[in-house]
Amino acid sequence: MLTTFLSTEQHKDYITLQFGIHNVAGEDLVISYGSQPYDFIVTNEVGKEVYRWSLNKFFTAEVVERTLNNDEKMSYEERWSFLDHEDKPVPRGKYKIEVVFLIHLPELIEPQSPQYLSISSEISTNIDK
Repeated sequence: MLTTFLSTEQHKDYITLQFGIHNVAGEDLVISYGSQPYDFIVTNEVGKEVYRWSLNKFFTAEVVERTLNNDEKMSYEERWSFLDHEDKPVPRGKYKIEVVFLIHLPELIEPQSPQYLSISSEISTNIDK
């Protein structure tokens, strides 16, 4: 079994996201993922998507398979600069940041699909740009 974690640190002009997966299965797990092992999506108070990290990025078709040891974590860090899809500042308000892990666990009898490997956090922006 994998668990997910997410912490955020808000700065004046951006927010730092630290996130990842943690193997708590009690044994080593083989996982596989492409060159994009995660994505994060920001939605506003009414649920409208305002930013997607992967938009306008290019990824290869490479598939990586590796063993995630028992109790091992895979961690990542990204930054969101309070800009929307068009690189315009988002208005003040509350936003939900959802991190989705795009990995596959071939060892599981019942496949765990990527939408179940996600975590979210709510933030407020107080920025006037």
